[in-house]
Amino acid sequence: MQHKTTTVPVLNLNAGMILGDDFFDSNGSCIVSRGVVLNDSIVSRLKERFPYKLACIQVELAEDVMASRNSRVKRIVRTEVCLKQLSNGIKSVIRDVQSSGKLDSRAVEGMSVQLLENFRDYSIVLESIVKERSLDEYIQRHCVNVSVLSIMLGRWLGFTESELMMLAQSALLHDIGKVKIDERILNKPGCLTRLEFTAIKRHSILGYELVKDIRHISPMAASGILMHHEKIDGSGYPLGLRGEEISPFAKIIAVADIFDAITSKRPYKGKESPFHALEVLKSELCGKLDPLCLTTFLQKVSMFYIGEYVRLSNGKVAKIVKINPSDISRPLILSGAEFIDLSRSCALEIVEIAHIAAMK
Repeated sequence: MQHKTTTVPVLNLNAGMILGDDFFDSNGSCIVSRGVVLNDSIVSRLKERFPYKLACIQVELAEDVMASRNSRVKRIVRTEVCLKQLSNGIKSVIRDVQSSGKLDSRAVEGMSVQLLENFRDYSIVLESIVKERSLDEYIQRHCVNVSVLSIMLGRWLGFTESELMMLAQSALLHDIGKVKIDERILNKPGCLTRLEFTAIKRHSILGYELVKDIRHISPMAASGILMHHEKIDGSGYPLGLRGEEISPFAKIIAVADIFDAITSKRPYKGKESPFHALEVLKSELCGKLDPLCLTTFLQKVSMFYIGEYVRLSNGKVAKIVKINPSDISRPLILSGAEFIDLSRSCALEIVEIAHIAAMK
């Protein structure tokens, strides 16, 4: 299909425009290839180096891209509003537990219904989940994020809607036991002492004791709360369970919990990119997390980043072209006119998803 093109001065280029022809420097070297969607980094570089040159852009497609971007922004805003509402809801549940010792299971049930109904646009969900957020809202937002990610993984594994409902409740409440842990320990910026770590590890038992006798919380959901820190090799806590001894819900929540924790800022660490989280899950937790849950999550989540722009450790912005099946955290990227296989370029790393940086 032929698209209408027009020529404009480089100084008039904007992010979202698409080159209608290759852009060459004075030596005849192709700087940016035809069909590349211009982002802020490319536009800035071109304006700095070639302010008085002309560039060919695709008119109609550029307009389509901008319309698509506007639609995506609206979907992100809607998703973020839903996540915020749910965060406020779980915050209210936490406050009730702190003040009265009682859990509003009906409220949790209502939030679980919302989670199942409102978060099926997974690419938008993943973008919203890894956005920067304040430390003050970490616990409630973490509970919501883990629930969203757990539902995604549960769907990929073929869980029924009734199973997903119980999984959502379990994930929402997986850290509810932390309301009984000293906040000074939870928010400590430095390394924990052995006694402090022992205290934190009690949260899964405390959470289980809080929900196990509530009629609207199923035994399956309660088991997910109790066992989400167990590891299939027996190295987890609180019971040191292995393999099939661990609840299926707990196996799912464990993967979601770690992914969100790595991509979140905490008092004792900065936030990391989703690709760093995928690398940690693959390289450090293989043999500890359930292999089916882990492999499914890694493969499915990584595919949603194809076409996204990422910021590299050298400061440049590149587009993800293909996921390497054998090394999903180091994909094939397009930087300007150069294809780079990150699995063969160990000096370069993905620092963050570029659209995240643009939204800060």
